[in-house]
Amino acid sequence: MTNVAVVVLDTLRYDYFEDYFGWLDGTRFTTAYSTSHWTIPAHASLFTGLYPSEAGTHAKSPSLECDTTVLAEHLRQEGYKTRFFTGNGNITAWPGWERGFDHFVKPRDLDPQFENSVDWDAFDQRINASGLSRYLHGLWYCVTADSPTFRSLKHGYRRFKKSNADGGGEAILDRLQKTNFQNNGEFLAVNIMETHTPYYPPSNEANPIRVSIGQAFAENVTEPAKVCSAYEQSVIYLSSVYERIYEQLNKDFDYVITLGDHGEMLGEHGLWNHGYGLYPELTQIPLVISGSEIPDTTRSEPVSILDVHATIGSLTGIDVGGRGQNLLDDDFQPRHRLVEYHGFMNSHREQFKREGAALETFDKRDSPLYGMVTPDGRYGYQDHDAGVQFVGESISSFEETLHEKRKYLDEVDNTAVEPDETVKSRLKDLGYA
Repeated sequence: MTNVAVVVLDTLRYDYFEDYFGWLDGTRFTTAYSTSHWTIPAHASLFTGLYPSEAGTHAKSPSLECDTTVLAEHLRQEGYKTRFFTGNGNITAWPGWERGFDHFVKPRDLDPQFENSVDWDAFDQRINASGLSRYLHGLWYCVTADSPTFRSLKHGYRRFKKSNADGGGEAILDRLQKTNFQNNGEFLAVNIMETHTPYYPPSNEANPIRVSIGQAFAENVTEPAKVCSAYEQSVIYLSSVYERIYEQLNKDFDYVITLGDHGEMLGEHGLWNHGYGLYPELTQIPLVISGSEIPDTTRSEPVSILDVHATIGSLTGIDVGGRGQNLLDDDFQPRHRLVEYHGFMNSHREQFKREGAALETFDKRDSPLYGMVTPDGRYGYQDHDAGVQFVGESISSFEETLHEKRKYLDEVDNTAVEPDETVKSRLKDLGYA
């Protein structure tokens, strides 16, 4: 039984990856696409091998509660130890994402020293105080909570002192170093958030840079150069911390798959963040498969995050189902692959109101869009304003082919889950509300 790790570098654009991750060895895919434009549906495809509409997991229904057996469930059934270390609180906010994992470690518990301490994120969201008052509130919070008091106090102090630029990477590295992985039969999924908004560039870490899709449509992004610089500095920081994480993973895992889940808009088409659209800046993702038996080479054929799911199945020798293909097969043949946008999250409406963006703009763009990658690597996508757009050469009969491919999807209509106030606050901090 091989040990396999899959690491998602959340919100990392493909072009920035190419600029700053040249040190990463393995087989590099230059035409890899996600199945959507943001975290929840992309991870649903990674864990199920299905399109978001088939898993029923997307902006209108962010839970992972499909009937399909998910990747970690398949692996655990066959004797694998399954772990998920995530810096992304959006994933942990919704039901079902812990399915199949023996160890599901949320952002607040990433640092192994402070597991099961108080929820400082919840404290930050509830307490609007500073100075001595905030200190006393925090002390009382630790003393009265059903958690180890001294550990919680130490955790609070560490949070105060640590670099805001850290999106979980340092804590994940520490946890990896202190975890006794088995010699075989280990599956690890990781999500690292260094390049997700709010950006905390190390050079100015006390002042986070926040930018949302609501601001973009309200034309309220007043310092675009500053935003782009903050994102780039966050990428540089991520490259540095991930190089150390990758070195640690190589000690315990036979294969490490590094990928993005989606990109980020940095002013292209007048947009920011990743809340809207199927632009190539959002849908093209980094992807590298590394291991002692994996050649250092570059492959240009189009592939999908669906294929990562299938490749993990092949590396572990387990039939995990899904629509993907093993990327390491000698006879790999590219296929048409789809990309989906399901509208805004419901919480985005309040963001539009708060930022002064027209609700007519929201309503016009709150309906599905689809994109398609052809076997020869051309990409086309629908746009609410501009109609069908292409990257490079146009695709003849695009709409007809897209319709034909979508006919074979077994789409699920799930009921949306309304977030509680804690989740709403977390979504707001991440730019989704």
